[in-house]
Amino acid sequence: MLTRELVDLSERHDHPWGRRTAARCDALIRLAEPRYDSEAAMQLAEAADSLAGLGLRFDRARALLALGRAQRRHRKWGTARESLELACSRFDELGSPGWAEAARSELTRVGGRKRGVAGELTETERRVARLAAEGHTNKEIALALFVTVHTVEAHLSSTYAKLGVRSRAHLAKRLKIGDPGNFAET
Repeated sequence: MLTRELVDLSERHDHPWGRRTAARCDALIRLAEPRYDSEAAMQLAEAADSLAGLGLRFDRARALLALGRAQRRHRKWGTARESLELACSRFDELGSPGWAEAARSELTRVGGRKRGVAGELTETERRVARLAAEGHTNKEIALALFVTVHTVEAHLSSTYAKLGVRSRAHLAKRLKIGDPGNFAET
């Protein structure tokens, strides 16, 4: 196998780039398998970091892009998003707009949810909070948003915790409703 030859040559000539590249290639081959190999993903992430340690920042960004693609294919949404966002950032820093766009394009294919800012309401929480602050019951909110009452209760609980309120009355006082979905604390 070609990867084995690269490992042998790199060891024989004590070539750091060759060893890191061989590790990257081995990990990529293992990640192409139908079953997700978390050790291969970790190996690829380590190869990316060690390439950066050698000053090979472009190789690191390419390894991160490859890692994010593999994670996305295996539906590892959170880690895929992290890897691809980091790849985008690194390509931007390097002034490689074509590669950055490739990473962004891959990022648009990532399922799952984006991590929100701590304490920031999600779009659904804002809709539920707005309706609750307007005086609607949980059942009315559920009907309006096509969700269950239990889902409305869960969003309200999360909203209360994030905003530090304990009731609908406090919620209505705490939120100033302007444009639909936009809140400003009072």
